[in-house]
Amino acid sequence: MRIYIGTFLLLACVQLFLKWKMVKPLDVGYGGEMYETNGYKPYIWTTITFTILCLAALWFIPPVNPLVSILLMLYLGVRGVFEYKYLRDTNKHMVSFWMTAIMLVVTVLFFIIWKVYYQ
Repeated sequence: MRIYIGTFLLLACVQLFLKWKMVKPLDVGYGGEMYETNGYKPYIWTTITFTILCLAALWFIPPVNPLVSILLMLYLGVRGVFEYKYLRDTNKHMVSFWMTAIMLVVTVLFFIIWKVYYQ
């Protein structure tokens, strides 16, 4: 469980850095947030679904299983698609796609750790 917490904290810091460097501020009056678009409800339902799946995977699956990383990677990819479709002008989708690529590397590392130490 500690490996997940450390990894997720590191990924959160990387995401904040990427947002700081890549996201463009828009005109005053339009903040470029998902709740200001037509895709808000599907985005929220997708977020809730992936959150429930990740929590279920953490609860019912043994420690250091790559399934949690795979679910998080899929969520980041879906979030990137929503941001690309509805918030293209802000470059937020680039942050999500970069985080998906980083999460792919983390998932491969988790899978290697899982194969070597737990199987």
